[in-house]
Amino acid sequence: MTEALYPAIAGGVFCCVGSDYLSATYKVLESDAEFLTAALAQSKVSVWFRLDPDPIGHLMDYGGIVEGYTPDSIELAGAHFVRERFEFRAYIK
Repeated sequence: MTEALYPAIAGGVFCCVGSDYLSATYKVLESDAEFLTAALAQSKVSVWFRLDPDPIGHLMDYGGIVEGYTPDSIELAGAHFVRERFEFRAYIK
């Protein structure tokens, strides 16, 4: 049932339907290469808390541009977020 409501698009890109802010296509960033690409492209990245059974998650911070990253954390708009605790979504225009 969840797969029918929230289908993944090829390449790990997802489309989310809901409010105006949530009605967007995004890619979940996981690797250093993906964070570097988002930083160079100046893509807006938001921070989400998501448990496995929850298909959408909860918006924790609107984030901003990737300013830095380490194996443990991501820096967005001057704030640091622990990589293993959150999901990072880059919005695709």
